[in-house]
Amino acid sequence: SAGKGLGVFAEKDVGKGTTIWRHVSGQYKVLDKGLLEALLAELSHKDAVYLLTHITSIEEFPGYMVEYFDEGALINHSDRPNVKGKSSAPNDYKLTAHSISDIVEALQSRHFDLVAAYDIAAEEELSMDYNDEPDDPAYYDEACRRYGVTWDWL
Repeated sequence: SAGKGLGVFAEKDVGKGTTIWRHVSGQYKVLDKGLLEALLAELSHKDAVYLLTHITSIEEFPGYMVEYFDEGALINHSDRPNVKGKSSAPNDYKLTAHSISDIVEALQSRHFDLVAAYDIAAEEELSMDYNDEPDDPAYYDEACRRYGVTWDWL
């Protein structure tokens, strides 16, 4: 991706509203404060920065972050994104997800997809607006400060 490093591109034309990505078992890890801190302690500074810039929060699960291992982690930012999150989760998810295993199960329920925001042409780069994401937990913001991760480019 020009000026961004790696990116994800459409192999074929994709119609508006089409699901283009969803959570797949084994392709992500849910992190709480303790797990994130343990991971960071094992990583070099460069790898810690990569981790911090490739995890995200999900509105329905405040206090948790998600690390992705598939191409979902490589969808770059744009102020005019062609991909958006589509949550069809029941309103009680915040109330019933009390553990990491509850969240893992909920994410696999297909309520948290990424869909085409408009018709996407073949070979067009897929992008999201990172500013649309929910507020991150305070422990994540603190880790970003410690490792010098800033979001000035957004």
